[in-house]
Amino acid sequence: MKLSREMVVRVAEASIIETIEAFVRFRPGFHGDTGIGDYLYHRLMTGLPNGGTYTRPDGGGTLLAQAEWYTVLKYRNTGNGSSRGRFDVGIADPEELDSAVPRPLMTFECGRNKHASVLLG
Repeated sequence: MKLSREMVVRVAEASIIETIEAFVRFRPGFHGDTGIGDYLYHRLMTGLPNGGTYTRPDGGGTLLAQAEWYTVLKYRNTGNGSSRGRFDVGIADPEELDSAVPRPLMTFECGRNKHASVLLG
């Protein structure tokens, strides 16, 4: 099965809906943004082809969904200064999978009451 952006988007949309539904039904089972991010990551990895892995012919490869996807943006007002920001989950762009450092197709910041304007700048 050929991995495409459209397929990844469909899996991501279904995973987001499943995560929200589970959060609404089983809220005590989710411990903050970590629990939400972990559940979303699980849904993504089980919904993506090959259990969410991509293997190149040379044996290398990557996980399609990755936790703590680093960004060029900086966190603001943390500790002694700004630090490199991370999204809770990122999904590699299928067209970038053969590069050493694939760019993300999409990233997620999970949790309650998080506003990007407060976290990133």
